[in-house]
Amino acid sequence: MTKEWLTVLLILVVCPSVFAQEEAALPEGVSYVDGREIVPRADRYGEAQDWGMCGAIYLVSADLFMQDSPATMKRAEGLSRGARMAAWVTLFAPVISELADSENPDMDRFAASWESAKTTSGSMLEASMTRLASDMEIYESKGSLNQWVADIGATMEVCANSSKTQEAKINIMREMTSSGLFTIPQGQ
Repeated sequence: MTKEWLTVLLILVVCPSVFAQEEAALPEGVSYVDGREIVPRADRYGEAQDWGMCGAIYLVSADLFMQDSPATMKRAEGLSRGARMAAWVTLFAPVISELADSENPDMDRFAASWESAKTTSGSMLEASMTRLASDMEIYESKGSLNQWVADIGATMEVCANSSKTQEAKINIMREMTSSGLFTIPQGQ
């Protein structure tokens, strides 16, 4: 299936009103992320995995829009970076709370936790990309690639519904970096 056809299918999933009058519509998608939006929860690794999946979904859409819509592609890449940062903050937040409550913060632990959260959030995004690619191959081999596109669209909706939470987590990251304790390497 060509990239152009996948783009058309993705647009149809994301904008269902475009084909609402058609008799034959795409199947209902099943989101890779549970719920209507990502909310902070006790299972920070599960929450971070959801942010990793959103990052991967945004990268898939960036790839689909690369040739025809460079501005949309850049926006999707930025959303992907933001989702990765949200995963990073989700993983790192408990350490911030501990250190803030400590009279003698262990800065070595702080640095190690920072690096661990950075590495883990990147791994979660990569694992999600692998899962999406694998699922695409499976759906394509079964002749039901439209179901994969519908699932991508359903997930994109959950990720878009989570934009305020993502922005709040990005703002936490900005506040942490403005303190001067550390910097975010370019491209992260």
